[in-house]
Amino acid sequence: MCEALERLINDDLKPFLKSACSAFEREGDTLRVAEIEELLQSLNEMVEDIRNGVMDSWECGELYEEFKTHRESGDFLDKIS
Repeated sequence: MCEALERLINDDLKPFLKSACSAFEREGDTLRVAEIEELLQSLNEMVEDIRNGVMDSWECGELYEEFKTHRESGDFLDKIS
């Protein structure tokens, strides 16, 4: 399950957040940009924790389901910021 979470983060969430960050930068919304940059850093740390075996399968599964549910519903930025 941790591999699936890492793929979701790297292949979907991070590109989505980087795109959103660019849009907020164009709009001049520095607060949202800062929030997204902080979230990207947290996701990078999460990937490191996965790779270093800090997170167990249960924790990865819980986060995977939560992230996937919010991403599919379209409210990802609202739920995790």
